[in-house]
Amino acid sequence: MLDMISANEFITFLLEQQYQFKVLGTREVSCCICSSLGDLKDNCITWVKKWNENNKNLISSAEVENLVIVCPETDFDDMQGKGCFICTEEPKLVFFEIIDHFFCVDVNDSRIAETARVYTDSIGENCSIGDYSTISKDTVIGNNVSIGSNVVTVGKVIIGDGCKIQSGTVIGEAGYGYYTLPNGHNKQVPHVGGVVLKHHVEVGSNTCIDRGTIGDTIVGAYSKIDNLVHIAHNVQIGEDCMVIAGAVLCGSCKLEDKSYIAPGAIIRNQITVARDTVVGMQTLITKDTQAGSIMMGVPGKRKDN
Repeated sequence: MLDMISANEFITFLLEQQYQFKVLGTREVSCCICSSLGDLKDNCITWVKKWNENNKNLISSAEVENLVIVCPETDFDDMQGKGCFICTEEPKLVFFEIIDHFFCVDVNDSRIAETARVYTDSIGENCSIGDYSTISKDTVIGNNVSIGSNVVTVGKVIIGDGCKIQSGTVIGEAGYGYYTLPNGHNKQVPHVGGVVLKHHVEVGSNTCIDRGTIGDTIVGAYSKIDNLVHIAHNVQIGEDCMVIAGAVLCGSCKLEDKSYIAPGAIIRNQITVARDTVVGMQTLITKDTQAGSIMMGVPGKRKDN
């Protein structure tokens, strides 16, 4: 049987983390699972992003018991008796902090798989490397790093503390750059740089991050890279950036802090995406952006234009 967690335990945790919230309903409920709003079960915790008639009805008509609902504050009368309502201005943040603390299992078992080929001696504490990964001798791995299966690092790769790299990703291969020889044939530009992932970077599955030609390709602290992303040579990504599936960052482009690159977007080579810019789905950025812009279309234009 799953362990029951009382609403008061959730509340105590939130108080310790100094989150701002208000409690409505009864605290005399306990949960053992988390559920989506459309799939409510007995003894579950769920969350509401924004109130509307539909999700109010989902809760008020649900034939379930012992709910904990993390939500924005609302008219409570229609839903009295349904459980404990933890009301906050940031329900997504509060809900997932609860889930992370009470329900998530740490999958990093500090194990280097027997089938992994690890040629570096520079590995920190509490790291895991999955099956059939190949880690180059010049790779430096910090503490608390999780590397999935079939991951390949090539050449000089620095992986900071707390990074997570999912299966199938390749980091440090040479980028796509050529020059023409006197005989008319093309020869690849030598790539003598490396890749630096600063602390708490996360990289999804089957993503490629090319090493720099002379300097390094850099991904800043706390930036999150999704699956199937291509990051070309010499790209510079700032802190807290988000780059979503299918995006292409062409050579030597730069993302300043807190940039958001939506699925399928392309950033042209040598372009700077300014701080706090949002680049929409399948948008092509061909010119430098201004801080705080929302860019849409092909070629990308500011949304307010």
